[in-house]
Amino acid sequence: MKTLADRIKSLRLQNETQSQFAVRLNTTQASISRYLNGRQPDRETLIKIAQKTGVSLDWLLTGSSGPDLTGRNDSELLQAALAYVGDLDGVSGKEKSKLLGLIRDLVENKDLRKELLSIWEGGRKK
Repeated sequence: MKTLADRIKSLRLQNETQSQFAVRLNTTQASISRYLNGRQPDRETLIKIAQKTGVSLDWLLTGSSGPDLTGRNDSELLQAALAYVGDLDGVSGKEKSKLLGLIRDLVENKDLRKELLSIWEGGRKK
């Protein structure tokens, strides 16, 4: 994504309105509208957006790195994963919906997540 506004926009959840997004970020809908139209938030707001959506400040500002997921709880991981699904190019809306469901299942079901990770680890060793 080329601009800060694009990256902020990508952090909205599927079907989330600007007003709902603003509530999630603890700001106003008018502020969100300004950011999506190219006005840069102040430093404190940028930090708050990154923290509340689970992305790194570096990615938010430059788009040059992926999300910083170290030390994140399940809710923050879910928010970060959902934000990135919206950024997938060449994936249909139906496929994105399936991915969102899978992500939610993995975050909410720790046993399923452990099983999947063990399968992935087994595949890497072969």
